[in-house]
Amino acid sequence: MKRIIGYARVSSREQAEDHQALEQQIARLLKAGATEIFVEVKSGRRDDRAKLNQLIILVQLKQVDGVIVTRIDRIARSLPKLRQFLDVFVNSDVNPGQTHLIY
Repeated sequence: MKRIIGYARVSSREQAEDHQALEQQIARLLKAGATEIFVEVKSGRRDDRAKLNQLIILVQLKQVDGVIVTRIDRIARSLPKLRQFLDVFVNSDVNPGQTHLIY
């Protein structure tokens, strides 16, 4: 079975609880085929996102077949950061064909 990790992130606990944004992301990731979900409640501008860093390590170790995010800003808030993540994916054979953005 392929290991497809969905990454869900909201910036605040309020978004997670009051607006159900996190639940909606998780539902969409599962529907899109994620076999695991990594959840984070932290600003996208911060680099100390533990689950994202764990995901990147798993990609680098080639333990992931694909990554799914609901929107590009869930994983990166700047073009240089996005480029850094895409380089990791491509160098680890998790190419954009195996990585999905769902809207």
